[in-house]
Amino acid sequence: MLAGLFTEPRIMFAKFGIVTKEWKNNMKVLRRRNRFYDTRRFGQPEIRVYHKKAKGKRCPRYLLKCGCCEERLEIYYAADGLEIGGVNGALEDWREILLPLLLIERKGKRLSDKTQMARSRKATL
Repeated sequence: MLAGLFTEPRIMFAKFGIVTKEWKNNMKVLRRRNRFYDTRRFGQPEIRVYHKKAKGKRCPRYLLKCGCCEERLEIYYAADGLEIGGVNGALEDWREILLPLLLIERKGKRLSDKTQMARSRKATL
């Protein structure tokens, strides 16, 4: 039984009943136009985002596709963890890794955008 958990980590969270109805109801699913090579918003091809609901023992997931080719990345999520590209980890661990890359600073329970702070400093100079 445990061997199946380590070969299929995306199933692990659902097997232990961690994905609850209460948590599912609070989750807001991102909606986008998934046009191929759409450069209007950011000046470079926009990431195409798809969402799949949980099925049986599999957790819900986001499928991210490159805007200019067919490269893809799957993100499985549950109440206590994420699996991004096959790498399983706790939410706090992913926050610690990804927030600095996105230029988001954590101050206690609040998050602040470092890019907006830098823009406001330039405007005052």
